Amino acid sequence: MNKYKLSYIIIIVLLFSCQKKESNDSSMKENSFTKTSKKEESLKDNFEFVEYNDEGDNNLLYAKKEGKGYEFITSNIDYSNLFRGDICEIQWKKDTVYLAGDNEYAQIINQLVSIKKIQDGNLSKFIKTYNKELKYHWNGDDGYSDGYLNKLYLVAQYYIANSKNESIKSRVKQKEEIEYSIEEQTMNNRVYEVLGIGYSFESHFTLMQWIYFDIENHKIYEYDLPNDKLIEFK
Repeated sequence: MNKYKLSYIIIIVLLFSCQKKESNDSSMKENSFTKTSKKEESLKDNFEFVEYNDEGDNNLLYAKKEGKGYEFITSNIDYSNLFRGDICEIQWKKDTVYLAGDNEYAQIINQLVSIKKIQDGNLSKFIKTYNKELKYHWNGDDGYSDGYLNKLYLVAQYYIANSKNESIKSRVKQKEEIEYSIEEQTMNNRVYEVLGIGYSFESHFTLMQWIYFDIENHKIYEYDLPNDKLIEFK
């Protein structure tokens, strides 16, 4: 065998080896992303219910524990008896999923398995004992959907049920009417829904407290008028 034939054979062998390696690498890469989720063992703990949102691509349940917020992806559930502040037992699994169209980015999600109410919060107790509808009003130029108004209604109820404002507490105790105004404001480059909690007497509205609701992080803030700042309501 001359040196030219030997060189030709070596080149063929090397090309075949490279193609096989590329095929194996491609197969390994493809296989690593065809599995869209990795299911883990289920977990269970008690949380404070915050909100259920079914308006996006995924149905989301928000809860918190020891001041930390948690987000759970869930299918349609019956949450009609759940109100912000209720203590619930939540069972969930941690799943690893790959986003559609982006197989190189893995995301850890909390997949809700079940939820069970185990204790009424102050809002649930308020709804049972106060037994009055809150009145509200807003500028007619601002368009709010019924679902959005219901969300703000629950925010107002939650604040009133848990407020330490003496005027508000007194009106709740006496079961006197309470109402609120709605307006959108921007503060420190962030948009809030602002509720003015008060009451009307002889066509005059008396304000008891401004509260700011951050629709993105679901937090409520009291407005500190003398210092012109927001204080998180906990």
